[in-house]
Amino acid sequence: MKRIICLILFCCVLTGCVEEITEISVSDEPESVSSDELYEGILESLRNMSDVSEYKGYVSADDAQSAVEKICREYPEFFWIDGYTVKSSQRKSSIEFEFLNGVESENLEDMRKKFSEAADKAVNAVSQELDDYGKIVSVHDYLINNTIYDHDGVDSDVNGLWGTAYGSLVDGKAVCQGYSEAFKYIMDRLGIECGIVTGTAGTSDPYGDGGSSGLLSHAWNYVRLNGMYYWIDVTWDDPDDKIAGMPVMHTYCLIDDERIRRTRVFDSGQEFIPSCYSMDDNYYVKNRAYIKFYSEEAVSSAIASSPYSGEAELMFADSDIYNKSLEMLFQNSGIWNIAESAGIGESVNYTTDDIMYTLKISY
Repeated sequence: MKRIICLILFCCVLTGCVEEITEISVSDEPESVSSDELYEGILESLRNMSDVSEYKGYVSADDAQSAVEKICREYPEFFWIDGYTVKSSQRKSSIEFEFLNGVESENLEDMRKKFSEAADKAVNAVSQELDDYGKIVSVHDYLINNTIYDHDGVDSDVNGLWGTAYGSLVDGKAVCQGYSEAFKYIMDRLGIECGIVTGTAGTSDPYGDGGSSGLLSHAWNYVRLNGMYYWIDVTWDDPDDKIAGMPVMHTYCLIDDERIRRTRVFDSGQEFIPSCYSMDDNYYVKNRAYIKFYSEEAVSSAIASSPYSGEAELMFADSDIYNKSLEMLFQNSGIWNIAESAGIGESVNYTTDDIMYTLKISY
């Protein structure tokens, strides 16, 4: 995740690490800049690619932090911001922005052009004939097919473009923050309500044993679809490093609170965390691949209904149905009983997620 670095310096004289405090009498009480004025001023400065935003009056550290963090959440296109410094006195204040590593003032205009072109390409890849559900899944798949998870970036000690929408859309490599910012930006362009949330996530390998150990900082998205909120995590649906033979996953595509909380703990103090209680527009439900009870007919129908040739994804309603299905299909060879009706050939490979109760079959 990208960290916004904030250096707060108060009063008129700023030298090194010295903080010089001027006593203010009641008559000299400074006029504070309103939160709305501060927000709009920062927004205008960033749109104009200015590295400073100036005000008449006093800007508090808390107000500056709230405004900058809100803008960074709402406008992923301002990818170049790494940190900021607040200089505030009784009569005037300024917020000076620091550029992200890999961004220089002289190349910012060219980078913004590249970002705009890459975003246009992503938007144009979405068929306008699709409904909102189809557009969400299309963007989910587009980002996965065009972005590689940046292990070097996540292991580095500095912020970089890998933590931004630019990293995903232009460079084709990003960490979770970059995936989620790119997804939000394209959703905004398509007119679909979307936001970013942060927290910690249990590490797991969707192609391994489904286990989890430890917690890592993470970012993912919510979307509003047909009046309901759903969770979506593009990063965790991306097969790591584009492993050969491992296609796009949809385990975290439009899921509810119960399922996201199996692997997530939300950061406190976030402005908005929606309640996601519906599975009506979940990927598996929409593709008739959500198994509420085991039967060979139900599994065969789900596989045959897959929108992708030679592969199918299934989600099971609970652990009992999931475990029974795996036992019947693979230990008791039930998969071969449905091979013809499901369109399965002579060989089958499968992967499982024991936390999310999903099954991926390639044939």
